[in-house]
Amino acid sequence: MLELIPPAVYVPLDRPVYEVAPGLKPLGFSFGNGAADGQILQIDREFLRYHEEKDAARAEGLAKYVGFERLEPEVLRSAVDRVLEAMITEHPEVFTLETTGKFRRLHCGLTGEKIELDQAGHLVGHSGPAPGAPYINGYDALMHQLQEDGAIVSVREGNDRLSGLQVCLPSHWDPRLKLGRDFTAVHLPVPGADRMSRAHKGIVEAMVHKGPFVRFVWSFVTDTRLNHHPEAPRGADTKVWKGRTFDDSDPARSPFHLRVERQTIVGLPICEASLFFIRLSFVDGKVIRANPIWRANLVGALRSMSRESRVYKGVEPCFDRLVAWLEG
Repeated sequence: MLELIPPAVYVPLDRPVYEVAPGLKPLGFSFGNGAADGQILQIDREFLRYHEEKDAARAEGLAKYVGFERLEPEVLRSAVDRVLEAMITEHPEVFTLETTGKFRRLHCGLTGEKIELDQAGHLVGHSGPAPGAPYINGYDALMHQLQEDGAIVSVREGNDRLSGLQVCLPSHWDPRLKLGRDFTAVHLPVPGADRMSRAHKGIVEAMVHKGPFVRFVWSFVTDTRLNHHPEAPRGADTKVWKGRTFDDSDPARSPFHLRVERQTIVGLPICEASLFFIRLSFVDGKVIRANPIWRANLVGALRSMSRESRVYKGVEPCFDRLVAWLEG
């Protein structure tokens, strides 16, 4: 088994105010995690957990998590090329790439899968353990070898849309409702996103022609399950699946976690498109409470939220108890 590094730690609580903003920083900005901060794609010793939850999501119902709509051939090709490049340059200990004539074969040392692609990014062969559901294309196959989820944004004649999604570990949102939508429609359910939506065109332009960038989004959860699709699997307890049941009765147990998304954005200017990767991590509530700065900033952010934002973030039902626990 390969020797993998501990997970990078991100605590996006640098201000005592809650706001919805692009918050873009150049990829490589130091957050104290060394080389990992400069990586588009991160791999660590929790890889197996991510892979197993992704596989379970595919087996449960592929269409809930993976889809493509009007994905242009040139965008698929560029997306596959860029993901492959990041894989083999950032993690040569995990991935090896062989090129034979018109075909490329990627081997993942962690999953044992071999993925054969043509130069157009189409999947032409697969060997090794079978995924929970067959791969749709080369991009889908590559993303299943990673801990990140991923999206593809295509821009045509000034209009953008999500043309591809492989999101097996969503944070309380349904990928099916985002596919094919533009930036404004994607963020419409987010309270306070008006200002960001007004800057829609400029943000998309930067995503395609500038960067790469990194940004962070956090939400409130009371478990550390990775897949939080809003539609529970058949037979699952809906309340448990939601993962937002605040219980501070046991002093030895943390009643919540900050669910953190590290989002990396990589432009594909040659084909007017962009790649958007989402990597999850968690910060234990007890760790936040023990840090005076993080505690004060989270309490300040919570108090500055509108009621709509509290509902959206899942803290409204337990707001007073959560603040009291943090300040206690």
